[in-house]
Amino acid sequence: MKPPTVTALVGVFTLTCILSACGGGGGTSGASSPSVTVDKTQFSATVAPTDTAPNYQVNFTVTDPSGVVVYAGYRYQNTAIQNVSVNWSNPTPNNQLTYTLSFALFPPALLGSGTYQDQIQVKFCLDQQCTSQISGSPMTISVSYTVTGNVVSNAVYVVTPGSSITVEAPDTASSASVAISVAAINGLPPYTVYLLGQSKANGVVASGSWAINDTGTPTGTLTVNLKSPSSIGPGVYSDAITISVCYDAPCTKEALGSPWVLPVTYTVTATAGVDYTAQMLAGVIATDIAYSSVTGKLYAVTASYSAQLPSSLLEIDPTNATVTRSLGLVEGQDPIVLSLSDDGSYAYVGFSDRGVVERVAISTMSLDLSIPLPVDPTYGAPFAGYLLAMPGAPHSWAVSLYTEALGLTDFDSRGTYVFDDAARRPNTFITPDPSARVMPLAFGSNSSTLYAWGGDTQGTLFTASVSPSGLALANEAIGVGISPDFYYLAGSLYGADGGVIDVSTGVKTSEFLPPLTVIQPTIAVDGPLNRAYFFYQEQTSPVPLWTFASYNLQTQAVREKTRVSDCSSPLGSGLNASGRLVRFGANGLAVNCREGVEIITGTFVSN
Repeated sequence: MKPPTVTALVGVFTLTCILSACGGGGGTSGASSPSVTVDKTQFSATVAPTDTAPNYQVNFTVTDPSGVVVYAGYRYQNTAIQNVSVNWSNPTPNNQLTYTLSFALFPPALLGSGTYQDQIQVKFCLDQQCTSQISGSPMTISVSYTVTGNVVSNAVYVVTPGSSITVEAPDTASSASVAISVAAINGLPPYTVYLLGQSKANGVVASGSWAINDTGTPTGTLTVNLKSPSSIGPGVYSDAITISVCYDAPCTKEALGSPWVLPVTYTVTATAGVDYTAQMLAGVIATDIAYSSVTGKLYAVTASYSAQLPSSLLEIDPTNATVTRSLGLVEGQDPIVLSLSDDGSYAYVGFSDRGVVERVAISTMSLDLSIPLPVDPTYGAPFAGYLLAMPGAPHSWAVSLYTEALGLTDFDSRGTYVFDDAARRPNTFITPDPSARVMPLAFGSNSSTLYAWGGDTQGTLFTASVSPSGLALANEAIGVGISPDFYYLAGSLYGADGGVIDVSTGVKTSEFLPPLTVIQPTIAVDGPLNRAYFFYQEQTSPVPLWTFASYNLQTQAVREKTRVSDCSSPLGSGLNASGRLVRFGANGLAVNCREGVEIITGTFVSN
C-alpha cells in the first residue's frame, strides 16, 4: 500500500485594520507617508522535552499614520510556531501606533527532539490587497527552536479497531472490505506524518487506499479490500495488517505506540442452496436423534408437547425430511434418550418420567421389549439418564440411572449398568452415590471398555472394563472438565464444549472452542473425514448467530461455517439438554432444534 501523508495545517495571511483609521475613509492629498520599525527580529530557544512551550512578543511601531488607512497582516510557516495573536495600541500623542504580535512555539513534547526553524512575515500596507506597502515593510521574524534529547513526538494516535479485525461475508458476495482509522487525538506535530499499512504476503488482503481528513481531529482512514468471497470460497482465513505512523519516509522514526499489528479473521460463510441443501422437519420437537447407516434413516424421539407426533419414535428419510414411519410410545410420557444398535435392529428409548427402557424392533417399527429398571430401595424407580447400545452386540446396552432425570440439576446417581435384553449384569464399577452423577457414557474402540464422567464437584472420569458379569473400575482421573455429551475416537473423548480429553490421563490435550465464544454447543465427529462438527450460537456482534461449523479434527482449526435463521436452541431433555448433532451418510448433518429437525446435506459437510 502506498503510504500517504498527513500534512499539518499551514498559516494563512491575515489582514487586520488599524483601529483608529477603520471606517474613516482615505486621507487628503497632503497626507504624510507612514513608516514602521520593529524592536526584534531574531528569536531562539533551547528546551528539554519536558519543558513548557516558550512564548514571545514582537512590537512594531507605526509612525505618522494619520490621514491614511494602514493594514497589517502576517503569515508563518507553522514549523515551530503553533499560534500567533496580534493587538493594536491606541495612538500616542506623538502620532505613533504599536502593533504587538504574540506567538507561542509548539510544546516540545509534541515536536520531539530536533531543531526547528520558522519565520513570521509581517506586512504593513495601504490597501487590503497589499499592493502598496509603507516604508519599512515587509519585515521577517526568524525563529530557531531546539528540543534537546532523543525523543519522538508525544502525539497520541488511536487506531480503530484497536486489537483485531473480524470480517464476514457469504461466498455469494463479490467483495468484502474493512475500514481502519488512525486519529491524532491531541494534534499532529508540525511536519509530515506518514501512514503505512501492510499485510502478509499471499494473505487475504487484495488492496487498500487511504483517505485523509485534516478537519477537527486529524484522521487517516485505510479502506482494506479483501479477496473476493466468491473467488476464494467458504472458509475461515487469517491475516494480519500492520499500521505504522512514521515521522520520516523510510519509517525509521516511528510514533509512540507504532506499529499496531491487527490480526484479521476473514470468514467466508457457506450458503444454503449453493454449498448445501437445508431442509426442516417443522413441528417435530425431538428430544434426541440418531442415525442408522444400515437403514440409511434418521430416528427421533419426540416430547409429549411436540406439535407433530408427540411421545413417539419416528423414522425420518433424510433425503426429503419426511417421516416414513412412526410408533406411538406411552401417551403423555416424555422419551428423552435414544440409542440404536449398530446392526440397525433395535432402537433403545429412555424416559424422564418412566422407570423403563423400551426396545423397538426397527424392521417392523414395533415394541419388542419394555424393560423395567431396577427399583432403588431408598429412592424408588430410577430413570435412564443416558443410553448406549453396545457395539457389535445388538441385544446388549449400557445405562446410567438416576432417581430423577433432571439432567444438570441432578446429582443423585444410582449407578451405571450393562443389560442383555432385559437381564441386568450384576456388577457396576461405582456404588450409587447421591453426591455424584454419572452422566455421559461412551464405549471405547470396542465393547470391552466403557467411559463415564461423574459430573460432581471432583469431575471424575471413570474407565470401566466390560465383562459378562458387568462393569469393573479400571481407572479414574480426578478433576476432568468436559461437557455432558462426548464421543470416543482414537484414544480421546471429544466433548460438546470443544474440549479433547486423553482417556488414559484425563488431561485436556486441546480445545476447539475458545472460552465464552459460543453457547449451547453440540458436537459430531467423523474420523475418516478428519472432521469435528458443531452447532452452536456464536457470540457474534452485533447479534449472536446460530451456526453450523466444521473443524479439522487433528488441529482443531475451524474450516467452514454457515449461519442459519430457522433453527435455534438445540432442544434436548435430561442429560442431552443441549440437543444432538448427528453426522450421517456421505455429506449430511442433522440437529434437533426448537423449531423441528434441521437436515443439511452438501459439500459444506463433505469438504
